[in-house]
Amino acid sequence: MGSNHGNYSRNMISQRMLQCLVGGTLYKVKDAVCKAGVVPVKVGKHFRFNTADVALIRKAITQELQPVYKQIPEVDKAWLAGFFDGEGHIGLSVSYDKRGKNQQSFTAHWDLGNTDVAMMERAHEILVRLEIRHRYFTREETRTRKKFWRIQVSSYRDVAMVCRATLHYLTGVKQRKARLLEAWALDMIAQGCHRGNKFDITSSYVAKMKEL
Repeated sequence: MGSNHGNYSRNMISQRMLQCLVGGTLYKVKDAVCKAGVVPVKVGKHFRFNTADVALIRKAITQELQPVYKQIPEVDKAWLAGFFDGEGHIGLSVSYDKRGKNQQSFTAHWDLGNTDVAMMERAHEILVRLEIRHRYFTREETRTRKKFWRIQVSSYRDVAMVCRATLHYLTGVKQRKARLLEAWALDMIAQGCHRGNKFDITSSYVAKMKEL
């Protein structure tokens, strides 16, 4: 299956961005592209992919990840969702300059924190088995607060995966936010490295989240 390659600057993404989508390994990218039947375009020394093909590649990747999800008992995903429902935070924000006009950066929030190390260790272990990359760290104890463990998921690929894995078991506003955050992450991947488009997309999703 070929591609309608269109305009290079707007409609194409790099192989590196595809690597981000499937977990950072070149082998997985090549395998997913092959399964999707997508033909890359060589631009100089590098290969590029049409953004219209991202949906096909994403479908191939999803099929590839199904065995990973099936290896995790549903009770573990339900437990993670329940723990996150009570102790986690999910959201999306855009920061502006001092005048409040120019967009400076955007941040996705999928955070989980607790003082119970056993609970946090179990959450960490489930994320590892789901192949979801995350940051796991501690905030040391002081005179006024207990030692605190925290998990952060931030990359587009991993935000989409953790939302997808727990969505069915979340409730209320958290579930609706997770659905929006997954859609945002996939849209951001499809946009590649085009900063302006990313800010436009993120602003629209921030507005939707504020309505929840």
